[in-house]
Amino acid sequence: DTFSQNVIIHPLPQALFSALDVCDGNEVNFVNQSVESNVSIVEYIWDFGDNSTSFDLSINHLFENYGSYQICLSVIDENSCSNVYCDSLIIRPNPIASFEYFNFCSPDSVCSQTEISFNSNSYINPLGGEIDSAFWYLNSSLEASYVDSSIFSTFFSAGQSIFSLHV
Repeated sequence: DTFSQNVIIHPLPQALFSALDVCDGNEVNFVNQSVESNVSIVEYIWDFGDNSTSFDLSINHLFENYGSYQICLSVIDENSCSNVYCDSLIIRPNPIASFEYFNFCSPDSVCSQTEISFNSNSYINPLGGEIDSAFWYLNSSLEASYVDSSIFSTFFSAGQSIFSLHV
């Protein structure tokens, strides 16, 4: 005696997404690139690695802190077949702008027509990479930018001036 039965083996859906690393405070755009098998995907489950989830097809997500996150997307199709794709993402910290200046008058004032030098002591957490450029402003007007040097020197006329550094 022989017994036979046909068994249908369903192909798995393929979970896949793309996203770019961003700086802290910016939303990440997760693009769902999952591929259906022979039937439709009916459920998407995002795990952002920060104790939050979503069931949207594609989504923008804002992380509360900078750091490295393991993101996973699970997909389930009409046949209850499932697949998971995980990838890491880095939320980079923002640089902290800071500078000091050197002059020969007093600590909080500058003599007119005297050269003053500004030195950037801006910094960034190592996860953020390196500061590659900065822009020096005098009274909201761009005065200089730097890539290789963090020192800027200028002469001032009499009056009050606001000096700022953007990194």
